Amino acid sequence: MLLVFLVVTAVLIFALLPDAGDGESMSGFQSAAPFDAESHTPSGVGAAPLPTVASSSVEELEAASLALDTDATESSWPEPEGSVVGRLIDGLGRGVEGEPVALLLERDPWLPKRRDGESEVLDSARSATDGSFRLRARPGSALQLLAGGDDWAMRRLESVTEGDDIVVSLTEGLVLEGHVIEQETGAPVAEAFVMTMVDGQAAFARGDANGAFRMGPVPDDEIILAAYAPGHGVYTEGDIVASLGPVTAELPPGRELFGRVFDETTGEPVAGASLRFAVERSVFEMAGGAPAGDGDGAGGDALLSSGGPGWRDYVAEERESTSADDGSFSLGPGPSVGFSLEVEAPGYVPHTIEKYVERNLAADAEIEVPLRPVANWLGQVLDADTGEPVAGVDVTASAADDAGVGSVLVEGMSDDEGRFALSMEAWNGVGAVYLAATEGGDEDADEAALSRHARERVAKDGEETILQLVEPLRTIVRVEADGQPVPGASVAARSERAETTVVVTGDDGTASLVHRLSGPGAKAQRVRVSARHGARTSLTTTLDLIEEPPAEEVLIDFGLALELAGIVADPYGQPISAALVTSNRGPRAYSDEQGRFRVAPVERDQEHQLFVRAEGFKSKRVVTVAGYEELYISLDPIITWEGRVVDAASGLVVNGFSGTLYSVLDAAAGKYKSMRGYRARSVPGVPGAFRVPLPAAGRYMVRFSARDYITADGPILDFNGSLAPPTADVLLSPAAVLVVQVEDGRGLPIEGLRVDAVPVGVDGRPLQGKSALGRRRTDRNGEVRLNLGTGGSFKLRSYGWLDERVVRVTPGPALEWVCRVPTAGDLQVHVTDPQGMPVIDARVRVKSSRKNNDYSISRRVSVRSADGVIVDDLPPGEYTVSVSRRHWTGASKTAFVPQGRTQRVDLVMQPHASNPAPAKKTKGSGANAGGGARKKLQQLGYTGGR
Repeated sequence: MLLVFLVVTAVLIFALLPDAGDGESMSGFQSAAPFDAESHTPSGVGAAPLPTVASSSVEELEAASLALDTDATESSWPEPEGSVVGRLIDGLGRGVEGEPVALLLERDPWLPKRRDGESEVLDSARSATDGSFRLRARPGSALQLLAGGDDWAMRRLESVTEGDDIVVSLTEGLVLEGHVIEQETGAPVAEAFVMTMVDGQAAFARGDANGAFRMGPVPDDEIILAAYAPGHGVYTEGDIVASLGPVTAELPPGRELFGRVFDETTGEPVAGASLRFAVERSVFEMAGGAPAGDGDGAGGDALLSSGGPGWRDYVAEERESTSADDGSFSLGPGPSVGFSLEVEAPGYVPHTIEKYVERNLAADAEIEVPLRPVANWLGQVLDADTGEPVAGVDVTASAADDAGVGSVLVEGMSDDEGRFALSMEAWNGVGAVYLAATEGGDEDADEAALSRHARERVAKDGEETILQLVEPLRTIVRVEADGQPVPGASVAARSERAETTVVVTGDDGTASLVHRLSGPGAKAQRVRVSARHGARTSLTTTLDLIEEPPAEEVLIDFGLALELAGIVADPYGQPISAALVTSNRGPRAYSDEQGRFRVAPVERDQEHQLFVRAEGFKSKRVVTVAGYEELYISLDPIITWEGRVVDAASGLVVNGFSGTLYSVLDAAAGKYKSMRGYRARSVPGVPGAFRVPLPAAGRYMVRFSARDYITADGPILDFNGSLAPPTADVLLSPAAVLVVQVEDGRGLPIEGLRVDAVPVGVDGRPLQGKSALGRRRTDRNGEVRLNLGTGGSFKLRSYGWLDERVVRVTPGPALEWVCRVPTAGDLQVHVTDPQGMPVIDARVRVKSSRKNNDYSISRRVSVRSADGVIVDDLPPGEYTVSVSRRHWTGASKTAFVPQGRTQRVDLVMQPHASNPAPAKKTKGSGANAGGGARKKLQQLGYTGGR
C-alpha cells in the first residue's frame, strides 16, 4: 500500500491451511493434531518409510504435497514429523487462552528461495486454557512463529526451528483510532487505506466515509502509521502511541504523474504501450476479512472475520493508460512514491517500475520508461574437456516464477557450431534468466540415462552465454544412524547454479543419486550432500569433484551430528525462557520454560560461537567446543527504573501515558539527548505502573506526557550500571483543556479544520514570542480537544479565521466553547479548449487573494468530467483560480465567492503545437490484475505490486 518511510523488514500470497486433524476448529483457525509427548511428535504423522525415488527437480519438490494426511506412497518428499510447542503468557506469567498462533516457513535451504517474500503457513491453532499450543513443523527449516492478533497484540519470533519449546509473552492489545484528512483543506478523506507497522508486522484497515478509522489490536508501543487515498500523496508518521488518543493523518496533495515510453536502444518514442499503475499491498493477518468501513458507515476493526492466518491483498488504487504517439502518458494525480507501473508494448520486453525502492519523484519529474526490444538470448554449447562445439543439444531458457522455481520460457537446440538463439518473447522481464543445455535426454528422461549438462545465468544483454557440458555426479548415498540403515531419509545435493536434486532412501538406507552440475568451474563442482529424516538433520558432506573423483558410495551418518545443549538462566539461577541461541555456523534454537536449549546439528571438536539474547537481558557471546559438556549460560538483566504515574491533584494513578528516556548532558542548562528506542512502558495488569530500561551507567531523565496533562520531567537518575534507581511516583498536573465546537453560519459542524489557540494579553493582542497552542483538527462532530498546558487567555484561529472573543482557560475540568466560522460558498470551474471542448485531467488550483489577509486558503483538485469541478466550502472572499496541464498553456482568473452561493468560473486552455489533441482520459480497471511476486515486507508503505 503506501510509501517509503523506514527500512524495517516489507512490505507481502494466500495459503489455505489444510485440516489440522483431530481437535475442534476455533473461529476458522486449525487445531493441532494429537501429540505424543514421548516422541515429541504429533501422533499418526508420516511414520511409514518412503520408497526410493530416483531424483526430483525443484519443480516437483515444490509441487509435492506436504500435508500430514497425505499417503506416504504418493509423495517423493518425506512427511514432516516434528513440531513446535510452547505457551502464551501475559506480563504476570499467566497463560493466555484462545489467542491464535501460526507457524510460517521462513526459509528451507533445500528449496528455492521465494521471490515474493510471502512465507507459507505450515500450521495454526489457538492456545489452550493454560496458554499452551502445539504446531506441526517442517524439520531442517527456518520457521517464523506469530502469536496473538485477536485480543492481544501480535508478536513475531524469527528463526524458530523444529523441536523448540517457546514461551511467548504477549502484551495487551489496544485500538488505534483516528481520522484521515486532506493536508491543505482539512476535509475528511473517505475510505482511505491505513496501515500500522510494529516490529516488522503490518496491520491494515480502511477508513469510513467520514475519514475515521479504527484498527487493532496494537501494542502500547511506538507505532509507525501510514495512510493513502487515490489521487493523494502518502502520509507516514512514527512514534505513534495508541493510548494517547486519536491520531490525525494528513494526506498531502498528489502530484501529476506523467512520463514517456521510449525504445531503450534507439531512444525513439513507443506509441500504444499499455500502462498499469497500481498502489497495492499484501499483509499477513492472523484473521482475515475485508477492510474496515466497507459499506457499514463506521470504521471497524482491521480484522473482521475468521478466515485464518494468511496473506491478504488490498488494492488501494489501480489505473490503466496508453502512451500517445510521442510516447507520452499521463496518469493524473498520485503519490510520488509507493506505487508500481507495469508497461507492455508489442515487440518489447515488459518493464516494471517500482517506486517503493527508489527515491520520491520530484514535483515536476518525468517518469522515464525504457523498453527493451524483444531479441534473442544467444549462446554456444561447448565440450568442457576439449572446448569443441557440441551440436544437437537441447537448450532451454528459464526464469524464476512467483515461487522461485524455474519455469521454462522457450526451448531450442544447438546447431552444427554449437550455437543457439532463443527468443525472449515469452519473458515478462522479471527475475533472473538461466540457460541450460542437456545432452542425452530431456527433463522427463530416466535420470540414469542423462548425460552431460550445463546451466548458466544470462549475464548482460547482447553477450553470448557459453554453456560447457560436464558429466553429472553419479553415486550411491547410504544413510545410517547408530550403524543402522535409515529408510525414507531425504537426501539433497546442491551445487553452484545447479538445481537441487533430492532422492529418498529405500529399505536398505541407500539411494542412487544423479546430480547434474552447471559447469566445469571449481564452485560448480563442489557438491554439498546432506540428509534429514523426521526431526533429525545430518551434517553436510562436501564433495570436491576437482580434487578427487566421485566416490562410489557416500556415507551420511546421523550419529556424527552432535548438539550444543545447555541452560540459559539469570544471575540467581532462574531459567530464562524464549532466549534465542544462535551458532556462528548456522543452527539456532530457543530455550524452553526450564531455560534448556538444543542447537543441532554441529560437528564434534569444532569451535562454536554462540550468541544468546533474551528480552529483558543483555546479549552475550559464548565460545565453546561441541561434544564435551552441557553449557550453563548466565545472562545479566537489563536494569530498569520503575515507578508510577500519578495525578498531582487527586493522587489517582494515570493510565495512557508515554515516556521517553533522555541522557542528561547539562541539567542546569536544560541540555538533554533523547535515547532512541528507550521508552517508559506500562506494566500489564498494574494501573499507572511503568518500566524504563537503562542502557549503561550514566545520568538520565524521563519525560512523561498524557492526554489532558502537562508534560513533566521525572527526577534525575544517577545510574551506576548495576543497581536500579529507587522507584518513584511521577506527578502529572492536570492541564487547562479547551473543548471547541466549530460550526459554520448555518450551525453545521465543520470537520477536519485545524484549530489553534493563540495566547493573548490583557489587551486581547497576541503575545509576542508566544506560539499558538493546541493545533488539533476537528472530528466528525466538529469538536477538537486542546491541551493548553498551564492555561491563560486565548483567541481561536482556524485557517486564519480568528474568533475575536477572548477565552480564559485554567487547569481543571475541560471548558467547552463554540466557535463559528463564516458560511461558506462554492466555486464551479469549467475548463475548455479554444473550440469549447472540455479538457479532462486538468489540475485546478484555488488560492485566496492577497486582499484577504484574515485567512489563507489553497486547494488543488483535478477535473474528472466534462462538467468541470466544484471547489466547495470556501469562506467568502476573493480567490485566484488557475489551471494547468502537461503540454497545455495554463490559464487563470480572479473570482469572488459569495456567502452561501456558487460562483461559476470558465477557463480556456491552449494546447501546445506538438500536442494538438487532448490525451485520452485515464481509466481504472477496478480489478486486481497484479502478479504475486514482489519484495518482502522490508519497507513500510503501499508497496508497488504487493
